[in-house]
Amino acid sequence: MPEIYWSDEELIFEKTLADKIIDFVSIKNLKTTDKVTIHLCYAYLPNSPHSEYYSINQYTDEVTQKKFLLIPKYSQAYKRGLDKPKEYEYPILGVESHFFSYIGTVIKISDKFLLVYIGFNINNIDLIKEFKIEFLKREGNIGKYFQNLIKPTYACGPFYDYETVGSSTLSLVEERDGIYWYKLDQPIFIDKDVDVMQIYYKPNNKGGELSIEITDLILMDKDKNFYRGNLKKNNLLVESYAEWESSECNPDFKYYAYLADEEIGNIDFEKNLNNNSFDIYFENIGRDKIIIDNHTLKKIEEFFGSWKIKDIIIEDSNKNTIAKIPFDQIKNILLGKNIEPGKKINIPLILLEKLNKNSSYSVAFNLVRVEGDRIDNQNIKKFIIWFINKDPYYYYSTREVDLEGKIRVKNFNVDDRGNIKF
Repeated sequence: MPEIYWSDEELIFEKTLADKIIDFVSIKNLKTTDKVTIHLCYAYLPNSPHSEYYSINQYTDEVTQKKFLLIPKYSQAYKRGLDKPKEYEYPILGVESHFFSYIGTVIKISDKFLLVYIGFNINNIDLIKEFKIEFLKREGNIGKYFQNLIKPTYACGPFYDYETVGSSTLSLVEERDGIYWYKLDQPIFIDKDVDVMQIYYKPNNKGGELSIEITDLILMDKDKNFYRGNLKKNNLLVESYAEWESSECNPDFKYYAYLADEEIGNIDFEKNLNNNSFDIYFENIGRDKIIIDNHTLKKIEEFFGSWKIKDIIIEDSNKNTIAKIPFDQIKNILLGKNIEPGKKINIPLILLEKLNKNSSYSVAFNLVRVEGDRIDNQNIKKFIIWFINKDPYYYYSTREVDLEGKIRVKNFNVDDRGNIKF
């Protein structure tokens, strides 16, 4: 966030705020000012021309047909390696866009105000760890000279940017009559330079349906009088979107999300002395239980969106096939099983006695093209992520697939004692 410098007037204004106590019971009696108008446009994933380009998932309730954005329930990303996990925060306002997706919603201001409180209608506040509010102004303009210069063509670029002019986390003050009132931890003055408002939240590591509605913005003017902001419920988009997009705001005028579990698994291979076998195993390396249903199996077997596993093949150094296991057989074993975090399911592929000592082998997946059978992410109530050898790129790169449609996933040697080394 950029550093904010206060004028003498604003410093006095800020200090007097502590002396002003608002009564949330009678807040409905406050005057609404037309000098601050917020055109509410809640984040949504409509059937727009650009939906196919975005990776945002959506869940539709089969009974009510209500659409929810599918959001991970964790505020921190899954930790891989030694890197510090990324902190996630999600916007509740704006539309998807080729440029500045979910940047915020239009706000029109004709005077200077201090934003003091924000009221929310939240169906399940336990799902929220933290709120943050942000105000932005539009910077830059293509200008008439350049418009005339490039008029015959359309360049791929908006020729402007947004600059943050104020940002603050929010603290819960009071709940009254179903409305949760928050104050800004850092005071923010807003004036006519502000173009866009955005509110973010961090999930609280709990799952379930979440709805958020902004019910009030309470402002103070220079005379220390409180006012309510003018909340408009319409489909007015940020002006910059109108030139580039045809997305719509959420017609329900609320933010809806489903905070979902993450199923994170890894596929690998090992020597199993209990069964005297060479096994494939499916391990839960995530934080939530893996419930293996058809959605999970489809995610495991599908590569690059256009291939899927047909067989698991073990070959010797001369590329002779010594074992071939149909993947449908593996799927039948896995279907309906649950894997707790840190646990795994082993499935034998070949007995150790069939592997020659002092020999080299490789494990390959025999792939076939998928025809009209791609995984549908639009109505799955969980995130499904699988790695091979703890490497996610096996699933997203076709460069490893040979002319026979095979992708080699593991090489190993058997020494003169029968030990396996990868």
